[in-house]
Amino acid sequence: MNEDTLEIGQNIATTQLDSTSDGAFAQIRDLFGLGNYRNEDQPAIVYIKNIVNLLLGLVSFISLIIVISAFYLIFFSKQEEGVAKAKKMLI
Repeated sequence: MNEDTLEIGQNIATTQLDSTSDGAFAQIRDLFGLGNYRNEDQPAIVYIKNIVNLLLGLVSFISLIIVISAFYLIFFSKQEEGVAKAKKMLI
């Protein structure tokens, strides 16, 4: 193992020890760089915007999974039933 790997591991361990008092949502927010709202007074619209963005991201991820599975059915089904099922899934 090189020194960089050890340094990264130590940083992760230190971060985990320092953030034990934070909740899971705060850790995820910090991981994705959504800001540190603990010590700042923010208008409610900022929180609403973050929730809407999170929900839109979740909906788009689910849509992507549905589209990928439908194309899988179209290309790898041996009968017309699979293609019909995939078309029905997309519509």
